[in-house]
Amino acid sequence: SDYVLFLLAGIATGRTGLRMQGWFSNIGVQVPKEAQDFIASHRGGESTEMLYAVAAIVLLVAIILFVCMVLGMAENIHLVVQLLHEAGSKIRRAPGLVLLPVLLVVSLAACGSVFCYSIVAVTTAYPDRVSDLFESFGVHDEHALDHFQKGTGFIILVGFVWIYFFHVAAFTAAVALNIAATFFSPPGSLQARSAILSLFQILRYHTGTLAMGSFLVTLCAIPRWVAEVIKERTKYDRDRNSASRTLLCVATCCLRCLECCLKFFTEYAYVYMSIECTAFCESCTKSLDMFKNHPLQLLLNRLTTFLLGCLVCVTVPLSLAYLATFVLPGDVLTIEYCAIVIAALAYVVTRMVMGVYEVVVTTLFVCVLRDEEHCQGAYAAYAGPKLR
Repeated sequence: SDYVLFLLAGIATGRTGLRMQGWFSNIGVQVPKEAQDFIASHRGGESTEMLYAVAAIVLLVAIILFVCMVLGMAENIHLVVQLLHEAGSKIRRAPGLVLLPVLLVVSLAACGSVFCYSIVAVTTAYPDRVSDLFESFGVHDEHALDHFQKGTGFIILVGFVWIYFFHVAAFTAAVALNIAATFFSPPGSLQARSAILSLFQILRYHTGTLAMGSFLVTLCAIPRWVAEVIKERTKYDRDRNSASRTLLCVATCCLRCLECCLKFFTEYAYVYMSIECTAFCESCTKSLDMFKNHPLQLLLNRLTTFLLGCLVCVTVPLSLAYLATFVLPGDVLTIEYCAIVIAALAYVVTRMVMGVYEVVVTTLFVCVLRDEEHCQGAYAAYAGPKLR
């Protein structure tokens, strides 16, 4: 607190120095007179004492409110702990779920290579090869090739972003279908299925829903990215007034909030679609109803999984990179490069696993709600003692 007051407000209380002076005196070490004079001259007066008193009261009130809030949310926190425990058990019983994002990453890489080839083909097109195409459409503008390249390149870019969000939607729906099938089945039942089979079933029956949701997210993501680019390129432009910069910042913030909200609700819509086989609009309606009835629990679930994911994605790669410095042979430079590669690969794998874990927690919560609503908690008993 002394350091924060000195750094942010320029207030030097001198309390830390007095404590060190007393500690040295207790062990028989004489503090130099210059240091005593420095501490005395930099001590705060009555205003500093009043500031400490007010800060202590405010902090005490904040602690009391926080304790009351935690006690009031005890049931919600208990449910979050149960969901996290059961999600870990589900992943241990179905390790194939961890391989599902790897398959989708390979598919996305293949689609990305096709889109890259298309962009290169369009940008390097010769006028002689596309003149017949322009003639067939009756286009005789001398800038037609330039307009064609820019327009087609933009369409290809939007298509790749759409494909990316489609893969994210397919991943969420496939994991949700797999978890829902095991949740609503007694132990040892044949209803449990592999992750690949769940993915094929999702693509067979719900491709339109996934395409609709991913297209809406794309429509929100592209304008935000354009606004971010404009904001970054005009950051140091002194000719622009403050009003235009403020409007651009407000527009970027609004687009970001809209995109985050849309991603949040479409994720639950994919889960509802996988559980109840509903259309996209009906799934979104049920997601909104669930958020209206359980806003605190949803936010607590998302906050817990986010913090847990950040913690794991930081500690695991750094720990492996640190251990690699003791295990790998060779000179220091080689070990550093290898440690960087190991940390990067560990982050990718950890992020995939945590992505599966977050979807499993979300699906389990929706399954518990649907079970309570339609079956009076009959299937929750099969999920294990943690969700009874």
